[in-house]
Amino acid sequence: MTFGIPTSVQLFGLCVWALLLCDQSRLSADETSPPPAASVILTPWKAHSMEVLKAAGESAAEPLSHAQSQYEFATRISSDPLLDYAMALVYYSHGEQKDAARLSQQAWKRITPVQPGAAKLQARLLLKQNKTSDLLQMTDELLELTLDPTVPAETRTTLADLTARIVRVLQESRISRSSDRKLLSEIEQRGQSLPDASLSQAFLDGQADVTELLTLSDDERNRRAAEKAADNQDKIGKIGDASQIAEQQKAALANQQKLSAQQLEEEVNRIDASLQNVQTLFDQRLPRWEQLRLVLPDLWNARTLLEKGFKEVLVRGVRLKPQQLVQELTATEAQYNQLDAELAQIVAAGQALIAQRTAAEARYRQVTGQIIKANQAIAGWQQKVDRQQASLVASNRKARQKKLSAGELHDLAVPINIAAEIENLKPQILALEH
Repeated sequence: MTFGIPTSVQLFGLCVWALLLCDQSRLSADETSPPPAASVILTPWKAHSMEVLKAAGESAAEPLSHAQSQYEFATRISSDPLLDYAMALVYYSHGEQKDAARLSQQAWKRITPVQPGAAKLQARLLLKQNKTSDLLQMTDELLELTLDPTVPAETRTTLADLTARIVRVLQESRISRSSDRKLLSEIEQRGQSLPDASLSQAFLDGQADVTELLTLSDDERNRRAAEKAADNQDKIGKIGDASQIAEQQKAALANQQKLSAQQLEEEVNRIDASLQNVQTLFDQRLPRWEQLRLVLPDLWNARTLLEKGFKEVLVRGVRLKPQQLVQELTATEAQYNQLDAELAQIVAAGQALIAQRTAAEARYRQVTGQIIKANQAIAGWQQKVDRQQASLVASNRKARQKKLSAGELHDLAVPINIAAEIENLKPQILALEH
């Protein structure tokens, strides 16, 4: 693909798209209101800028490359912070955080009037880069903007909420410099005592929302842990102690008719072969069972967050919407429960075989006066039973320790809707004089 000044065909398509955008606005507008700018002239700068916006949210390399070239063409004509912000959104949606940060940093403070979305993007990028000092400086500037009477009231309220969210997230991080800790405390005090009651309330509400995220994680984790502990304890009880079961079986079989040494050896060999088969079945299922056991708490926490109103969640690096999460959780729980039941049956079969072999060994000693060496299958099997017991116990501790990762907390505490920001930018760019 080659890039250059749009051809007449490309410009015609963009003009039609711009007019359709105006027609859609007209359909939703009140008949008495003045018509939207149906006569917008799609200049080359606007054409390039609209092409940049179209690349946001697309993951293929070609749209990103196309957006980069269109951005370069537009900036040769005229630079504008709105265009920088648009390109920063494109980079962010493609996972290019370094380039997104470079443009976002120079755009968010230059856009007039200030746009909360641009501030959110810059805050998200600084959080991901762990630039605490820069983030504190930005937070201080945001707080000043909430006091600026030239900024619209609604925007000031949004900025107060955003400032509070950043402050609360930083309070959960490790800040090494004492000067940064002091500045963070000062910003919090100023935010909570803003002169406008609605602004100070917005600040308090923003902090409370992030605190609720953290509290929700703790409460939900403890509840799930308690449920899992009860379930695990029941499974541990069913597994039982192999040596005790073997002793009981030996006592019950002590008075049975003694078999010849050859018959006993054949019986032991037959039991050993069965034990090997059972061990193979166990080895095949245990890794997947342990994997699903670690995944389920993440999915449960994600479901709880969606029930609280979040539109999407991040689970182990994958963004899931409600329907996707339901499907994933249903499938994972079904597979886990099936494997859990199969493992319980395999454990029971293995324990029975161990008891049979222990009894056969006792009878063999009575007949021949010899001691059969312990077969590795018994020791190996018992180790696997012990391993499952330890895993069940450990899962209780891991459930209590599970917390939101830093990335998950940043995404939830400082949310930004890329698609909405792009739609918000389109009419603004079309209204510019470039």
